[in-house]
Amino acid sequence: TSMVGPSRSSSPTCGSTACSRKTSTKPAISAGVSPFFESASSSAAFFSSGAAGSQHVLTALFLARANVDALHIPYQGSGPAMAAVLGGQVHFAIETLAACGALIREGKLKAYGSTSGRRSRLAPDIPPLAEAADMPGYDYTGWIGLMAPAATPPAIIAQIAGAVEQIAAQPDTHERLTNIGTEAFFAGPDAFRQVLAEYRANFEAVIRQLGIRAE
Repeated sequence: TSMVGPSRSSSPTCGSTACSRKTSTKPAISAGVSPFFESASSSAAFFSSGAAGSQHVLTALFLARANVDALHIPYQGSGPAMAAVLGGQVHFAIETLAACGALIREGKLKAYGSTSGRRSRLAPDIPPLAEAADMPGYDYTGWIGLMAPAATPPAIIAQIAGAVEQIAAQPDTHERLTNIGTEAFFAGPDAFRQVLAEYRANFEAVIRQLGIRAE
């Protein structure tokens, strides 16, 4: 998913579902995240499913804080990108549990940490990168949100948000999302607006610094 922020043409309605991403490599590369990045050189490469998407920006932010340079190689989708990791064409990736969970369980990939600031109930053995890489404050998850036109009456926004909240709370919703490696959550309009503001503030500097642009 691409990163978005509030604009004058839209109004945050609600956010629902969260998916933390995992930093993964082939098992033979390293015993831990710190040794891997300490030994990384300018030849190290990572993938994303597209320039300026969440994978690209999350990885760029992580590398900037780790003071590590790596080559970004965009792919058209997670399938070809995961094949590149398995084939050794790229060295590591930040990817969703939905895309790499089976490969981790089969021992084909090693997970070094998750982008979330807490351990996920879906993968409790994977520590947060904030802990594994000694990077306090690195806490980001993917999410799905709804936006409405800026002139939408507050009552309509509240009605939409209420309906989504009810759906997010249903057991079958949790079950379906768990089956694809995602956890359900709900953030109302005010909380979702705050999420957007925080992500924008955190990512804007690294996007400008690295000249990241959508293609």
